[in-house]
Amino acid sequence: MSENSRKNSSSKKLDELILVDCVSYTVVSLILAFLSFFDLVMGLNPRVLFQLFAVTTLICFLMYLTSFLPIESPWAEMLVSLVDVGVVVLGIGGGIFRWFPWQAKYIWMVSGVFVIVYFITYGIILLQNKIASDQINRILQKKRREQK
Repeated sequence: MSENSRKNSSSKKLDELILVDCVSYTVVSLILAFLSFFDLVMGLNPRVLFQLFAVTTLICFLMYLTSFLPIESPWAEMLVSLVDVGVVVLGIGGGIFRWFPWQAKYIWMVSGVFVIVYFITYGIILLQNKIASDQINRILQKKRREQK
């Protein structure tokens, strides 16, 4: 792989992870707002929202680092990403920010929420990539027709 293509690939991955950060922050904020409406989780305040942004950003940074691992399987890549999320949410969110007590039922509930957020985010990113791909294909088809 040439130096330019490596830089482009790295830049594209970073751009995608910034989008993942924004989408995951929005999705988790909406889920937590919904759950707090029913008093199932603590209420959202500015401190928690900033902590949440720090956590989603740290997750994306860790995903960026682990994206350089030589993983061939998309399933293994997904598993590594889920581990990235779990390490940060449980370690930083539960450990440092004390968002939840370290009891099995809370760990399972938090894990369920971050898995749901992961798959919603993953789905939105796939949809966004498909839309971009379709747009590129339409442009290419138009250029081919114009060249004929």
